[in-house]
Amino acid sequence: MRLEIRSASDFLMNILRLGRNLDSRLLDVFRGTLEDLLRHHYQHHWFPEMPTKGSGYRCIRINHKMDPILAKAGRACGLHEASLRELLPNELTLWVDPREVSYRIGENGSICVLYEGTAASSHHLSASSGGGHHGNGHHFSVLTNSPQGALSYHHQHNNHLNNHHHHHHHQGYERIAARPAGCKGSWDADPRNINFEPMATYVSS
Repeated sequence: MRLEIRSASDFLMNILRLGRNLDSRLLDVFRGTLEDLLRHHYQHHWFPEMPTKGSGYRCIRINHKMDPILAKAGRACGLHEASLRELLPNELTLWVDPREVSYRIGENGSICVLYEGTAASSHHLSASSGGGHHGNGHHFSVLTNSPQGALSYHHQHNNHLNNHHHHHHHQGYERIAARPAGCKGSWDADPRNINFEPMATYVSS
């Protein structure tokens, strides 16, 4: 769980960094608070043997409304919800599941993977409080301070990732499809998403 949460938190922190020149200490507080909130939120909803179980509960979602966990993490570092809405995409879905963290920007964007791990590495890491980020059979990508570098990784692996999710996130598609459809198509219509068009285009190409 630790690496999955770190991957999701790093990704969101880097989007904030991309949107505005925020103080690095403020970003660190945001990431640390978000990690603590997610760890508590997922405590009894994490099933390594059945990774898709509880995926809807764990999903971080911005869909015209700010995810309450993100709003709480923002308040902890002085970023109110209005500021977060200016900095984050209007449409963002972030799935945090055992051994896989993935995201989609916009309703029709490509799904890209931030983290992938094996069952063996997941059990090893959940039983250990130490480091060991590169166990045998353990594959994942780590976002650096440059979001463009991470997006380059997604671009290079896009075909593999889309095929991977066609199978593993079928239930995720059903969850999103079951939500109210009033916001579909709003990515292109909402002018606040213009700043994220290069990112969305990059990960969707």
